[in-house]
Amino acid sequence: MQTAVSLTVDVESHGSQSDYEFAEILEVLVGELDTRNIKATFFVNGGVISRWENRIVELHKRGHFIGSHGWSHVPLTILGEKKSKDEINRSYDQLASLVGEKNVLGFRAPYFSLTNSTPWAPDQINNAGFKYSSSVLPGKNPQFAYDGAPDLPFKWPNGLPEFPVPVLKILGSTFPAIGGGYLRILPSLVVNRFLAQSQNRAGLWTYCHPYDFAGAIHMPKSPSWIMSKILMARRNLMMQRILQIISFDAPSLEQLSIDESFMQGLEVFSGRDLV
Repeated sequence: MQTAVSLTVDVESHGSQSDYEFAEILEVLVGELDTRNIKATFFVNGGVISRWENRIVELHKRGHFIGSHGWSHVPLTILGEKKSKDEINRSYDQLASLVGEKNVLGFRAPYFSLTNSTPWAPDQINNAGFKYSSSVLPGKNPQFAYDGAPDLPFKWPNGLPEFPVPVLKILGSTFPAIGGGYLRILPSLVVNRFLAQSQNRAGLWTYCHPYDFAGAIHMPKSPSWIMSKILMARRNLMMQRILQIISFDAPSLEQLSIDESFMQGLEVFSGRDLV
């Protein structure tokens, strides 16, 4: 039996304001989803909203889910508390104006940068109007991570559910086993074993970006040599691997966030001892 994995897409572009290649790449992906009757969550960054407005509305009308990927695609740790609040609110307001407040449920911090050094972030996300967050990479990672955060979905003290990145632990570090560049570079045996071990896990999801697929689209600046190599490696395999692991019957993060029985089973994580 195939493990139920939902798809999330971080819609961002790191090129010029006139760069529409991110949209062309996503059209191919959306076409593949349509043929399989799979609905995805599109976390849209503020930098592409004005160029993708009509498509955002159309995707929503066709049953896909729209969430926020922040505004400037700057990590929360760099934005700081005040700018973070302004950008989270701005992204919510812009997307809500397109698809309606009740339809913008999820927030994903750029680079999964909700960490133990941003204790104010869960309240900012909740107060802006979002119903869940998917902003934490639990463990240790060369980029951003929250060491000590739960691996499974949990609730913040304010009641906001958090859907952390599904991670695999290797040699003291944690990696998103079925998402982004890691899905492309990890051997299929490793990916399949992780999926088999996660078969009974609710809220299992993968993620991708426009630049994960083949093309000359601009890459984000990477803080490390390792991450820069991951971003470029084996991009021709991404479509195939994404389509192999996602399933039409996997509940979306939106559906889980409003499922009362699922929510009641989540443990609360305060993170106070890590701040």
